[in-house]
Amino acid sequence: MVIGSKDRLAEFADHLCARFAVEQRGPRRIVPAGKGSVGVVWRLETGAARYAVKEFLWGLQESEVDREVAFRDLTADAGIRSPANIPSVDGGYLVRLPPEPDGRLVRVYEWLDGTPVRAGQVPELVGEVLGRMHALEAPPVNAPDPWYSTSPDEATWSALVATASRAGADWTGELVAALPRILDLAAVTAELPTDTPRLLHLDLQPSNLLMVGGQLAVLDWDGTDTGSPERELGFVLAHWHLVDGAVDAPGAARMVRGYQDSGGEARLHGLSSFGMRIATHLNYVLCQAELALDTDADPATRHTALQRTRRSLARLPSRPELAALLHAGQRRA
Repeated sequence: MVIGSKDRLAEFADHLCARFAVEQRGPRRIVPAGKGSVGVVWRLETGAARYAVKEFLWGLQESEVDREVAFRDLTADAGIRSPANIPSVDGGYLVRLPPEPDGRLVRVYEWLDGTPVRAGQVPELVGEVLGRMHALEAPPVNAPDPWYSTSPDEATWSALVATASRAGADWTGELVAALPRILDLAAVTAELPTDTPRLLHLDLQPSNLLMVGGQLAVLDWDGTDTGSPERELGFVLAHWHLVDGAVDAPGAARMVRGYQDSGGEARLHGLSSFGMRIATHLNYVLCQAELALDTDADPATRHTALQRTRRSLARLPSRPELAALLHAGQRRA
């Protein structure tokens, strides 16, 4: 289904209403609500009822969705706020748009109205949410995804530089200048986690939290997977309290206090505690850079990937910054 015209949007809304268990309370309307690296978000209105619709740009397995739904429901039972998953009329949660079998996959969720949360805000509440998730000790259901733990090796980066140079990419110099820091950070991820792996959210960054009625609501559970609680703690700490090279030491200490006071048992032991933050950042840089160089991708996609590549290269953390954040997190105000 190619979405764009008014008629196509109406067809899109009709298809969703026919395939998902949504309330039919009035005229149907669907409007764009946002776009991320994995999909496009729409708002579906059926009279007074409203829903969030995610149209995925990449493939997705039913088993991945089932894992995410189960973990989200487990945390909801523990009192953590999040949008409910809306099932299809067949009882599943994933539906393919026409024309099948090549149409994009979509999911539908409860729509939540709230206030966006910025990095550095409400550190105790962020820590509390993470601590309550970890206290559930949800058992892993699969092996960890290397995306969260393993950084690309030096040969991969050398190949990327060569490809960018041959293509005449004007950002090649930025990549070459960043290589020493990239390789230094990659060395930090070589140390494997030693704590017990759990089923985790793995993407608790500011864009995935919303303040709803004085309570934090957790969004975007698509990354739910097996991981290290210690490294998720480091990941969240770095996303919230290390921004553009500035370490928010008081906020970091308050976040860790909220985490521990709500039952979180992970502890920061060294720079390797930030291994997930480093690995995901470097893998993201590589993924976006390769997409920016992909001549088979459409121009708009390549342009967006280029912007993301440059922004991610400019925001690489350093060892001294991570060391300062580690010290702040270990102090626990």
